[in-house]
Amino acid sequence: MNVLRVIMAAVFIVSFPIFAEAQTIEACAKNSNGRLRSVPTNVPCKPSETRLSWNIMGSQGPMGLQGDIGPKGPSGMSGSNNAVFQFVGATSTTYPGNAGIYTYTKACQQDYPGSRMCSSKEYMLTVDFPAQGSFFGAWIRPTFSPMADGTLRATDLSGATGQPATLTCNGWRSGGQSSGLSVSDTGQFGIVTCGSSIPVACCAPVQ
Repeated sequence: MNVLRVIMAAVFIVSFPIFAEAQTIEACAKNSNGRLRSVPTNVPCKPSETRLSWNIMGSQGPMGLQGDIGPKGPSGMSGSNNAVFQFVGATSTTYPGNAGIYTYTKACQQDYPGSRMCSSKEYMLTVDFPAQGSFFGAWIRPTFSPMADGTLRATDLSGATGQPATLTCNGWRSGGQSSGLSVSDTGQFGIVTCGSSIPVACCAPVQ
């Protein structure tokens, strides 16, 4: 048998079918020319052929050397703003309940740069209250807690109850006898008529 022909022909074994569950590739090499044909394990070769077999997967080789460190990747996108706001004081100027969030926030920024009108949740989470003068009440945005009965009534986290409009001076646009949420210098929450002129509670990010 021309062994060289058999060896050279073996490179074409990859095109042979691999039978299900087989761990080796079985083939018969024709003694006269080295031509290969794939056969199942239980099928014998012809008298004019020599049986050959190859493992489908060899043993695992040794671990290679560690590659070079890759280039630095691009900078990621900025994360969301998770700044914690806390109470920093009440405005020096008073406003009625229909002045609007824009006016209230501008007033806060004038007295406390970087601040805004507080929410009741931000006020309640404050741990370092500033020293300041007394005030009967200051406008503060409610933080509504869902009502279990599904009604239009609203409960603020502070415990004050009413309807959304009666805790916000109807969206901070109504005066007169409408009502809105306020907080005093001692942290007592209450309902104040929107015709009242009182300061605004201001909160700023914790440094």
